[in-house]
Amino acid sequence: MGMKILITGGSGFIGSRIAESLQAKGHDVSVLDLNRPRVKGVSFTSGSVLEIDAVDKAVKDCDAVFHLAAMMGVWNTEQHPIATLDVNILGTRNVLESCRKNGVKKILLTSSSEYYGEPVRTPLSEDDLPRPKSAYGVTKVACEYYVRSYGTEYGLDYSLVRYFNVYGPGQSDAFVLPKFVGLALEGKPLTVYGDGGQIRCFAHVQDVVEGTLLAFFSEAGSKQTFNIGNDSEPLTMSEAATRVLKLVGSDAKPVFVPLEQTDRSSAREIYKRIPDISKARKMLGYEPKVTLDEGIQTLIDYRKKR
Repeated sequence: MGMKILITGGSGFIGSRIAESLQAKGHDVSVLDLNRPRVKGVSFTSGSVLEIDAVDKAVKDCDAVFHLAAMMGVWNTEQHPIATLDVNILGTRNVLESCRKNGVKKILLTSSSEYYGEPVRTPLSEDDLPRPKSAYGVTKVACEYYVRSYGTEYGLDYSLVRYFNVYGPGQSDAFVLPKFVGLALEGKPLTVYGDGGQIRCFAHVQDVVEGTLLAFFSEAGSKQTFNIGNDSEPLTMSEAATRVLKLVGSDAKPVFVPLEQTDRSSAREIYKRIPDISKARKMLGYEPKVTLDEGIQTLIDYRKKR
């Protein structure tokens, strides 16, 4: 029998795909967001997680909550640090409090690799201490502690997932791979920040959604934290640009721009980010399937259709 599940931020890039997957599994899905849902057949509450009445209305009668609503994006969160702190931390507190009042059985919080900051060692494992370098990273640390505290204090079941560099069709050009693909298809040079030596592992949204649902529905996921990403193809940002250009068939070249001339300062930049996903593999059976070339091709195909 399906559950009634609320997704905060369910109109967004990842939230809408989680909504589709939950619907396909027979669950009754509702969305709390400032924007109308992309997915048909879900009930919708228009509002912010900072609006207590909207949160209470959306949470009422729900069995579970997937909490994705947050201020995101490097430039956006760095330009609006107080709004980021308010929306992400106080918004999470509001959702948790409404869950407590309404007898919600479980919450899943989407956290971020920004929790870790610049790693002392790689790959990053769930036991590594937080060293956030951004306002956004600080909020994710605080949100995780809030969720765990409600678990301890009120018996609320939870799962925490830390996403690593998610990408896919429909993602904003504020994120690097969609931006690279868009520029390459237009025959424009790809802007690479700094020397392009920053190392990342990109995870396709299809795999990330699967990992998220495994964390939520698996008994092994109860009161646990999981890195959800793809550890198979670490590469530098310079290599990522070259890969996109090759798949698009563009003769354009990467252009390197000093960090000081971008939305990322050298103090803010993370230089090496590789996830250890062995815990999710072992406990959940999580295994990312989409290769980087396949994933970039989904971005290319999506952009061409548009």
